[in-house]
Amino acid sequence: MSNEWFERGELPPVGVRFEAYFERDSVPNWSAGIVAYKSDEHIILMFDNGDEVHYTASSLARMAKFRPIRTEREKAIEAAALVIEINHGSSGSLLYKKYCESLYDAGLLRLPEDKK
Repeated sequence: MSNEWFERGELPPVGVRFEAYFERDSVPNWSAGIVAYKSDEHIILMFDNGDEVHYTASSLARMAKFRPIRTEREKAIEAAALVIEINHGSSGSLLYKKYCESLYDAGLLRLPEDKK
């Protein structure tokens, strides 16, 4: 299934796997799940940890950010760029990401198996 919903800034459709971040969390924590039900007014999300949550569609759109499930490449690049950012400041975060993309594409950057 395509990620057009994400590109349009919409909530994911039924059956789509996603990662969600809830604004109320004090520590960024993206959680994976699937949309189990969706209507104009209601949405039910089932998370990989077993939680099933019911929301009104309008409240969920205001309180959470959604993105497609990331690839192994995206996970490795994000993790490496974050390490650089923490150690050198966030002023070059886009540049750090570009460096990490180049390292990954050259085969020099891979996540250890237990960090996936």
